[in-house]
Amino acid sequence: MALKIMVIEDDAEILYIVYVLLKEEGHEVIYESDLSIIKEVKTIQPDLILMDELLGNEKGSAACKTLKANEETTHIPIIMMSALLGIEKMAAEAGADGFLRKPFDRQELYTLVKHWDKSA
Repeated sequence: MALKIMVIEDDAEILYIVYVLLKEEGHEVIYESDLSIIKEVKTIQPDLILMDELLGNEKGSAACKTLKANEETTHIPIIMMSALLGIEKMAAEAGADGFLRKPFDRQELYTLVKHWDKSA
């Protein structure tokens, strides 16, 4: 089953790569380069969110905490992505469901997404 995946990444090259890889696997991908899309999460109801930690002057971990604190969005799995040291701790403290360390290879991404695809 294809998942509806929201990707929030400010690096255009990484965003494009993630988009293409997920589309090749048959997933619906909604993407944005900043946190402006967060206000749409309740409406979009993605099956999974992949979110960068550093988004310009904003932090993905802060948005993750907000989404996890809201009963309408707390059920949505959020995976934090970053090349920062300590992303594991940042993701855990934000209430994220996991993390993806950059740079990553396609198999890491596929394995992570497959974990959240309950039909696989």
